[in-house]
Amino acid sequence: DEVIADYDLRLAALDYLRFAAGVRKTTSRPFFLMVGFFGAHLPWVAPQRMYDLYNAADLAVPTHPTLGPSQPLISWTLQPVLLGDGTEVAHSPTEPVPVWVNRDQRHAYYAAMSYV
Repeated sequence: DEVIADYDLRLAALDYLRFAAGVRKTTSRPFFLMVGFFGAHLPWVAPQRMYDLYNAADLAVPTHPTLGPSQPLISWTLQPVLLGDGTEVAHSPTEPVPVWVNRDQRHAYYAAMSYV
């Protein structure tokens, strides 16, 4: 875990929360803490145990893998899908990524979100 940037960020956020909770108890002052985890963005990074929580073959694929006719083009990204090994997979509003890529990305996303 220590090699993942979000690990240290999580520990620091917990320290701030403990401090804020202590201040809240003694002063009744509300607090706000915003933490920007890296894991919520590409490239997905998580320890293997988070990947092990999910079976990629069981993950659903999108019902609509391409841009619908009523959706504006601005809602689509032209950036390629970036796999964990650095491989880029091109796609377009009318050409979806292969199903295995979609499952791979969902698997990695779920693992990363479970970690943070």
